[in-house]
Amino acid sequence: MKRLALLAAPALLLLLHACGSASKHYTVTGIMPDSSTDGTPVYLVDYHIDNGTRVDSTVVENGRFLFEGTVEGDSIRRISAASGRLYANFILEGGDITLEMTDPYSATGTPLNEELGKWQQALAALDARTGDSIAAMNGDSRLTPEERNLRMEALRDAYYTEWTSLTLRTMADNDNAVGTFAAWRLAQDIYGSDQFDTLYGQMSERTRSFGPIASLAKMHDRVVSTRVGKPFTDFTVEKGNPDGTAASLSDYVGRGKWVLVDFWASWCGPCRAEMPNLREAYARYGGEQFDILGVAVWDTRQATLEAMEKEQLPWPSIIDAGAVPADLYGINGIPHLILFAPDGTIAARGLRGEQVQRKLEEVLAE
Repeated sequence: MKRLALLAAPALLLLLHACGSASKHYTVTGIMPDSSTDGTPVYLVDYHIDNGTRVDSTVVENGRFLFEGTVEGDSIRRISAASGRLYANFILEGGDITLEMTDPYSATGTPLNEELGKWQQALAALDARTGDSIAAMNGDSRLTPEERNLRMEALRDAYYTEWTSLTLRTMADNDNAVGTFAAWRLAQDIYGSDQFDTLYGQMSERTRSFGPIASLAKMHDRVVSTRVGKPFTDFTVEKGNPDGTAASLSDYVGRGKWVLVDFWASWCGPCRAEMPNLREAYARYGGEQFDILGVAVWDTRQATLEAMEKEQLPWPSIIDAGAVPADLYGINGIPHLILFAPDGTIAARGLRGEQVQRKLEEVLAE
């Protein structure tokens, strides 16, 4: 199971939920790190409907900004500075809320923000303890590499178990935006797995209706339908070939070869960094039994063509695919490699680096 990276907090998304209660007045006072942002805008963002709508804005003055209005119930919101470097996540509810833009989880002043802060403080303490354990382990010269690897694996398992326990407890104890927020954080980490189905069954209708969680539920279904062992899902891109003619996944997959499909984009540094490894695999195995197919997603046609020329890719490519392939296969990050068997069955997903070579050695030896 993959682990959510806590120290690089993802964008926090948000629910505007009318509870039928009377509107309450709120103020949100933000404190910038210095006056260098004076005169620049900050935005109040709601992701409930379409994953990113700016619903209000104001301007920084003397290192501070203020949002004011009325709200029914409670909702999760994000404030983002125009620069994109500073942001904060908080619960919008009646009362006076204060937040420091240098800390994404610094909101104080109202009950639910205090509750959200307790959970974040518990996670931060877990991070600190785990970091200390890693430092002590790495500093122990008596450990062999094998022993260190085993201890690191055990430490990761313990960390994730405690992180999950803290998050589930917060979710269970809060039938409000805090609980929704906790459920969303955990759902991001486990969608596509059986654990997601269990978590989804524990969610309230309010939490299930939260836009990002509803989107994750759809993504989960797509991942499940394209798991290892499932047949490939075809797609066609109208001008997907570099010469402008139509291209389909079925032009390459399910035709008697092992095919490694690389979902990538020209702007993606890790995608470009993976290509030397793919070239090595192609040089070693490419032929009657094996091929590589590049599928350019979330990119412009011209940028893809320029990157292909610079990289001198020796394998065929489908370009200008937009978001269609990623949506079909539940891909939310690239590079993403999927290995298809000769009959089109999905043999492996998420391969990277040395995993590619090992998997190809395994299947081609058969």
